[in-house]
Amino acid sequence: MSVLSARERRLVAFCLRGQRPVFALGLVLLAAGFSYAIWAADRQVNTPAANETMAFDRAVVRSGGMAADPHTHLERYTPSTRFEKLLLDRVQMHADHGARATIFSLRVMLASVFVNIGLVLVAAALAQAPLLAIIARLSASRPG
Repeated sequence: MSVLSARERRLVAFCLRGQRPVFALGLVLLAAGFSYAIWAADRQVNTPAANETMAFDRAVVRSGGMAADPHTHLERYTPSTRFEKLLLDRVQMHADHGARATIFSLRVMLASVFVNIGLVLVAAALAQAPLLAIIARLSASRPG
């Protein structure tokens, strides 16, 4: 086994110093992703799609297109009979459900990105730590 060069020893030391911050960042991203997913599920159940424009993630809601305001095309119709009113109410209800499902899907996709990045960072930090410690111990025990 060859002795590490000065540059390689600096690289190992740099990676060892970066283990805790990478692990902490991974945990923060995991927590943020799970929290956002739970919040999205709560919003999907308890909030009409028309009120989603008030949420802090307006960009996500806007990327849903018509999902931000599903009633825009339905407001120009005026029912003349009770049956037409019933049909219009049903169409509005289905439009709201579709919009809420679209927004929820977008939010879950975004949350899964944060969760996956967090998992990758945590896994990398946990996998590198023992190997870097072995390399550091071996390079410290050899003269050079």
